[in-house]
Amino acid sequence: MFCMKCGAKLGEREIKCPLCGFDLPRLSPEQEKSLYPRTARPREREDFKGLLLFFTLLLCGGGGAVLAMDLSTGGGISFSAWVLFGLLLFYTAFVLPHWFRRPNPVIFLPVFGVCLLGTLWYLDMLYGSGWFFPLVLPLLGGFFLMLEAVVALVRYLRGGKFYVYGGFFIGLACLSFAAELGFRAFFRHPVCLTWSLIPLIMFSIVGIGLLVIGAVPSFRAYVQRRFFV
Repeated sequence: MFCMKCGAKLGEREIKCPLCGFDLPRLSPEQEKSLYPRTARPREREDFKGLLLFFTLLLCGGGGAVLAMDLSTGGGISFSAWVLFGLLLFYTAFVLPHWFRRPNPVIFLPVFGVCLLGTLWYLDMLYGSGWFFPLVLPLLGGFFLMLEAVVALVRYLRGGKFYVYGGFFIGLACLSFAAELGFRAFFRHPVCLTWSLIPLIMFSIVGIGLLVIGAVPSFRAYVQRRFFV
C-alpha cells in the first residue's frame, strides 16, 4: 500500500502517512471488494516465437553472407570476425532470453559474459596483441563475477540489499584501482594513480553510504519508503 499524496510505502494497518502526514481514507470491506473487478483475468503472455525465429534466421544469414564475402575476397577471416562476434553478442543479450517464458538473469548474465570474453580472447589471438590474459580476463572477469553475485543475491535474498549494493560499489572502486595498475604494468608506465582516483573516491563514498543506510534502521526505513527500495 502506498500514500496517495506523496507515494511513500505504507504498512498494512497504517491510517496516516508517516512521511507527509496525510490521513488515509478508511474503506469498508464492501468498498474494498468493489475496487477489484470480479472478472479480472491475468494477462496472457504473447507468443513471439515466429518473430524470434525470423530474427535468428536473419542474423545467421547475414553472418554467413559476411563470412563468405570475407573468405572470397581475402582468403581468410579478417573483418568478418568483428561482425560475427557482434551478432553473437547481440543475439545472446537481446534475442536468446526471449525464447524462454521466464528468463533468469542469473543464468543469462554469465552466458553473455562468457560470449564477450570469448570474443575478446579470439580477437586477441587473431591480432596477437597479448592483452587478454594480463588485462581483460582479470578485470572484465572480475566485473562479471561481482555483477553475477549482486544479481543472484538480490533475486534470492529478501533483505540486505543495501549491503549487497554497497559491497558492489566498493568492489568497483577496487576494480578501478586495479585497472590502472594493470594498464601501467602492461604498458610499462610509472606506477602512480591518476585517472583511477576519481572513480575510486566516488564509488567508495557511494558504497560506504549504502552500507551506513543498511546498518541504521531509521535511514533504511526512510529510503525504503521514499524510493520504494
